[in-house]
Amino acid sequence: MAPGDFALVPAKGAWAGKSRLAARLSAQARHALNLSQLHATLAAVSAVFGPHGCLVVSPCAEILAAAAQSGVDGLRERGAAGLNGALEQGREALRRRGARMLTIVPVDLPYLDAAELAGVLGGGDAADSVIVPDRALDGTNLLRIPAGLAFPFGYGPGSFGRHVDALLHSGIAPRVHCDTPLSIDLDRPGQLAGLARNRPHASRPAAVPVPDNTVHS
Repeated sequence: MAPGDFALVPAKGAWAGKSRLAARLSAQARHALNLSQLHATLAAVSAVFGPHGCLVVSPCAEILAAAAQSGVDGLRERGAAGLNGALEQGREALRRRGARMLTIVPVDLPYLDAAELAGVLGGGDAADSVIVPDRALDGTNLLRIPAGLAFPFGYGPGSFGRHVDALLHSGIAPRVHCDTPLSIDLDRPGQLAGLARNRPHASRPAAVPVPDNTVHS
């Protein structure tokens, strides 16, 4: 990626993450899954952005130590900021490092790899904003924005619509990628079964409006 292009990876605690999978996975299994997903995410992100083009923000010392072992910088989350507050802290840290573009990459995308990430971020102008929604077009699985933009992070239910609206309000029409494996996240017990199958192709639900510059791969 170009100088000034950074990835920001938010992560909960190694033992706290994926609590909604408790009905199917023990605490030990969730801990192992959280660390495995973190390492897989950092491998993909480092391959695209370089290890020094990535920052992990987390309240968890174990997560930050794992990031350091991968050669990636970490930022200890201040206070109980929640996801949106943690992202604000990460963005401010990267702005001080000269960030021009910022890509938010969560650690719960089981089909994330360097080729898919580079493909979604490429194919347009280097300054394009990009959003990958989840399969229901409700949440935000990947978000790329100008680092200096006064953009309110709005993660949570309905975040895809909020993020699109915020960018359009700023005069930016994002590229929206729906037909990509990155639209698949691992957040609910029913999604665990998909990990044992072959890499899927995620399709956009019919008759759901999205911005005109939606990209179909």
